[in-house]
Amino acid sequence: MIKMAPLFSLLLIPFHVMADGLTGLWVGYYSYSESSRVPMSMVIQSNGEEFFGQMIEPQTRGENIEVGRPSAVVGDINEYSVIFDKTYYSDLESLQPFKLKEGARSVNYMLDLSADSNTMTGSWYIGNISGGAVFKRVTPGSVDSLR
Repeated sequence: MIKMAPLFSLLLIPFHVMADGLTGLWVGYYSYSESSRVPMSMVIQSNGEEFFGQMIEPQTRGENIEVGRPSAVVGDINEYSVIFDKTYYSDLESLQPFKLKEGARSVNYMLDLSADSNTMTGSWYIGNISGGAVFKRVTPGSVDSLR
């Protein structure tokens, strides 16, 4: 019976991820290179397999500087894979129905979810440009540990 315990606990992890989903506050960064990191935060609402949310980040390009550049995120969770599209609100023609302005593109994220469901790491892509991304779930306990 003891040999079954590790296997049984591994079987519960995907169920836990599916049941809790990714709902919550996440902070992290995306990068163009190791020395170029852009901080961002994201609030996600998840039903377990699908999620939607909002992200905000500093504007790094362009003439009309925004305090925080907001975007919509929509994606899917498949066990330990998290895939989503980030679309800046300034690139949307309409939100309902969801429609991009002509020539606008979403940023695609392909991330791996940690076994404890609190870290996502992977890459982002837009056209032929790509880079890394890291997100960590923020909980009251993780905030308390920053003291």
